[in-house]
Amino acid sequence: MSGTNKTSVNTYESAAPVSAAVSSSATEHNAKKFRRPRGHRAGLNIEKIVDAARALPQNQLSMQAVANSLGVDRKALNHYVHDRENLLSIVAAMEFTEAFEKLDIPDDADWRTVALAFAHSNAKGMLAAGLLSDYLRTGSNNAVPFLHASEMLLRSLTDAGLDLDTAIRSVAVINNACAAFTRDVVIARNSTAALRHELLEESLNDENRDIFPLLHEVAKLPILTTDDQQLDFAISVVLDGIEVLIDKHKAK
Repeated sequence: MSGTNKTSVNTYESAAPVSAAVSSSATEHNAKKFRRPRGHRAGLNIEKIVDAARALPQNQLSMQAVANSLGVDRKALNHYVHDRENLLSIVAAMEFTEAFEKLDIPDDADWRTVALAFAHSNAKGMLAAGLLSDYLRTGSNNAVPFLHASEMLLRSLTDAGLDLDTAIRSVAVINNACAAFTRDVVIARNSTAALRHELLEESLNDENRDIFPLLHEVAKLPILTTDDQQLDFAISVVLDGIEVLIDKHKAK
């Protein structure tokens, strides 16, 4: 995973004070010495928790794994994060934000240039989030670069002639295309199962060559649908469709 990010994180932290139980029992006193530290007494903060989480393989990320890495009781993490889903959404946001690139394009760039830059940055961020991309949420401080880019894209689409409703739906389609592509890439990177073309080859034989002639040709072609060329193709298809919508709105 990526390195440490010191960006502040919106998260949960218990406002309840930590009460120290005092016992005169020697047995309890000795037992306490071997207990893992909890909460503030463990010297924890959200940055340490996130750093520990990001250092773990994404497919092994859990509250317990982070607690073990930090040498604290798992319940100590609840002072800062609600649960595993909250932890994963925080880590996903950090990974996405670090990878999402500010749209370095002129203010007067045409809508297609803006949309293309947005899509590539979006896909890059989603790929960085990897297995955690399903936990991405907008609305936190970490989403600001994405929100700025979204505003720029919406503005370019409405300036091109789309009404706001159609522009919103167009951005959603661009996001969906990026998400579909990155999901395929993440699965291919992390799965031990056969890839699509391998499964296709296993399904074909000489007996069905006459039935599926085109699929037999496809099986021989070195076309990979998880490379940058596939992303560019998916984006171009979407943008061509948006261009048709813009032309229709102009013709009204």
